[in-house]
Formats: sequence, structure tokens, C-alpha cells
Amino acid sequence: MQQTVDVGTADFAVAPQGYMLASQGIGSCVVVCFYDQAKKIGALCHIMLPKQPAGSELNPLRFADTAIPLVLEKLEQMGSSHHDLVAHLVGGASMFQNVGTFINHVGEENVAAIQAILAEQGIPIGTMQVGGNRGRNVQFLVESGALTTISNT
Repeated sequence: MQQTVDVGTADFAVAPQGYMLASQGIGSCVVVCFYDQAKKIGALCHIMLPKQPAGSELNPLRFADTAIPLVLEKLEQMGSSHHDLVAHLVGGASMFQNVGTFINHVGEENVAAIQAILAEQGIPIGTMQVGGNRGRNVQFLVESGALTTISNT
């Protein structure tokens, strides 16, 4: 029987097979799921913004440029290698279209920043379910790497 680990905003979890990683309320944020098929290890990270401001003491898991290295480090501690990983991206919606330019484009900026970081790390992207104007929930089954996304209406 599989156990479910719920991952909140600005957080992550790494787990072996037998676990399902889940996150809800993904709007302009981006969830990155990493999967090592050979070792049956997975990670889910719920990222809010592209880049941590210089000198900031905010939670580094909020930002793509600081969260992804932390997740990769944890995956390596569990025996995975960058070369064995595939990433899946969910989110990056335009949730606040009439609020302002920065907020309207933060989803796109999150996706672009994450794509650049993954390319720099040599990690291919398997699937992308990004954009649009609706939030999503995601479930990631570590044993198979299956990803289920549900759009919020």
C-alpha cells in the first residue's frame, strides 16, 4: 500500500517507491517532479518564484534558483544522479490577469527560469503541463513515475 506525502508551497519531498507525492493549489507556482526510473526515487518541489533576491533570508525553497539545487542534493544523498533524472513541470498559470504586469507574467517567468536551470544541470524535461489560467493539483506516483494533474475550475 502506498503512502501519500502532501507537499505544500515552498517545500519539497523526496521518496522511494511505495509513495505518492502530491501538491494542491498550483497556480502561478510551478511544481517540479524529478524521477529516477532505475532507482525508483522521486521528488516533488513546489516553487513560488524564479529567483531569490540578493541578501534575502526568505525560505530558499520559495525560489527556483535555490530550491532546485537543494532537491538535487537530497536526491544524490539517496543514490540518484543528475544523469538518471527526468523532470516534469506543472503549473505556471496566469492567475491574476488584471492585477499587474509582474504578477500576470510570474507563471511564465517561473517556467522559463526552471527550464534554464534544468538545461544547465543537464536534466531533460519529460512533460510540461504549464500555462493557461486555471490552477492545478498534482499527484506523482514514485513507483511508476506516473503524473496525474487535475485542473481546478
